[in-house]
Amino acid sequence: MRKAWILTIRSERCSHAADLRTRRYWNHGLTGELACILAANPEQVMPNVASVLKQEISRLARKEARIMVRPLRKLAAQLRRDGAALKRRLKAQDRALSQLRSNAARQARALAEKAGKPVPVAFGEKWRKDTVRSTRRRLRLTQGQFARRLGVSLGSVNGWETGRTVPRERQKAAILELRNADRSAVAPPPQQQERRRGRRLSGRPGRSTKTSVRRRRGSRRAGRAAR
Repeated sequence: MRKAWILTIRSERCSHAADLRTRRYWNHGLTGELACILAANPEQVMPNVASVLKQEISRLARKEARIMVRPLRKLAAQLRRDGAALKRRLKAQDRALSQLRSNAARQARALAEKAGKPVPVAFGEKWRKDTVRSTRRRLRLTQGQFARRLGVSLGSVNGWETGRTVPRERQKAAILELRNADRSAVAPPPQQQERRRGRRLSGRPGRSTKTSVRRRRGSRRAGRAAR
């Protein structure tokens, strides 16, 4: 009887101590389940307290981060939609602008033809210096011959090809005519072709100046050797 009474007192004391520990954990802000676990087995559970606290802190941090990031996500989605709408509007405006430019060029060409003025040449928004050079090389003309065809100076053609100057509308119209013309129709005279290819002599059409120079040098050497 006495032993049973002693065991009862001891168990009541242990339960009272566990209740005190649970209340102390509750006062520190822990949940009821965690406080009961710590109060029941404090020595076994204490090593796992750090991991439990880390998990709880990470959960609360993720929750707060989601709350803070939610309006930013909405703003980013709205910005993406606005950007896509602006791109669509810009493409539509570019198409309309190109259509207006083509219509304006067509109307200007029609008015120029009616008035008898030179038609403006559509070389594009920006003048390209390769236009003159490619046209001249296709026709196999020198800069001087090309300048004579257009009625300008050699320096003007050189400036156009290097990009220092830009031809006027009248000169652009002449360049366009040469660019659309046939090579045989714009070919230089036969004498100029012979001079350009080999600078052939008028007395000996089959021999070039290089051949004549070599022969003169050979005759001089032969004369010196004979002396």
